[in-house]
Amino acid sequence: MAPTRLYRRKDLGALANPMLRQLLEVWRDKCAGRRFPSRSDIRPRDLVQVLPIVTLARVVDNATDFELRIIGHDLVQAYQENFTGRRLSSLADRVSDSMRQAYHAVLCEARPVLLEGWFEPFAQNRCFYREVLLTPLGPCDAGVDHVLSAGAFGRDEPVQKALAGFFSCSSQDVGTSGSGMPNSDLALPASGRSRHGPE
Repeated sequence: MAPTRLYRRKDLGALANPMLRQLLEVWRDKCAGRRFPSRSDIRPRDLVQVLPIVTLARVVDNATDFELRIIGHDLVQAYQENFTGRRLSSLADRVSDSMRQAYHAVLCEARPVLLEGWFEPFAQNRCFYREVLLTPLGPCDAGVDHVLSAGAFGRDEPVQKALAGFFSCSSQDVGTSGSGMPNSDLALPASGRSRHGPE
């Protein structure tokens, strides 16, 4: 049975985790009047405390997929596998539909996206509350070519309790992924062009 991993979109103003707030502050500072900073604007020393929970993904395949370039140590431990070099599309059994949709939302909207939800490591019958912040990077305002994200873990609860609380307080429609995992519906805008750059 696949572990429970489900998320819903959350207003950016409700961001609670201090490490994710640090990432957002750095991202905003590096924008320097632009819609988003470039990958070269953000250096490891800018995110020393956040690096263990950071993921950097490159936009590939004509903006239809993402290649994971950097994955923090804490995330490798949580997933019990290093996905560096893998495509997001190849991880359907590990990454929920709602998370993949969030990557595409960042690409389409060219702005940060915040998720909250529950992460069960490996059918352990306990979930960890999690906030995930995804931010766009690109060489100019016209195109996003990387997504820099960080996922922070919080309290843990039994799976059934976590699920009951998640669905009872959800303000969005909740769907089911192809693998049978429930996940929140992060629909992309019905109109508007995706603001992406070259591969």
